Amino acid sequence: MRLTGLPLIALAGSGALAALALTIRFWSRGGRRRRLLTRTTGVLCVQILAVAAVALAYNRAQTFYPSWSDLVAEGSAAAPPPPPPAAAGPADPAPTSLAWAGAPVQVSAPAGYATRSPVRFPVIVVLGGPEHLPPVPDAVVVAVSPPAGTRASALAPVITGLQRRARVTEHGWVLLTDDRHQRLAKQLSAGSSFASAPVVVTGGRWEAALTEAADRLPAPLAKPVVP
Repeated sequence: MRLTGLPLIALAGSGALAALALTIRFWSRGGRRRRLLTRTTGVLCVQILAVAAVALAYNRAQTFYPSWSDLVAEGSAAAPPPPPPAAAGPADPAPTSLAWAGAPVQVSAPAGYATRSPVRFPVIVVLGGPEHLPPVPDAVVVAVSPPAGTRASALAPVITGLQRRARVTEHGWVLLTDDRHQRLAKQLSAGSSFASAPVVVTGGRWEAALTEAADRLPAPLAKPVVP
């Protein structure tokens, strides 16, 4: 039975209804201890099956876990340890790379980044991109190739490190992903770190997809002038 199939969702929903009917039927039967056990067990079963049905339906709509193997791999994958913080020196206005889980994270700053010190730039996060991507005007591009089974929370050190070491906006980011990392991109978009960032899938057309992602970015923001 497929994880995203309708039969599994219908089975969980039917189980919740059946558990509810049985709980109501036996609610007042038996002695005091038996009624307490029956009511507690029935209510728990109804809640668990109802939550499972809703979760399965939501997973079918969002395709977070397309198959049982993806669900098992996500549950067994351990989050990699966060990298040690490293401060950028004054001669390095924008980090060229960040370390994450033993793999390099490439950072590309737009032209004029060093001379536009009051400006904070929006960000394009690229998942599974090619080795080299062209710089994008008025945007910082971050490219990372997460291994299979990576959790969305494991990318938090990259996001935090970028916000500390580069002049980037806190919101208004865009996720650009290949087909293999679509599920991870959707998980990131649903998380608080990206604040419902739009997801652009390349379909193998990286340059066109990068242009589309750049079109969805807000304009760079200048820091407010303090009198």
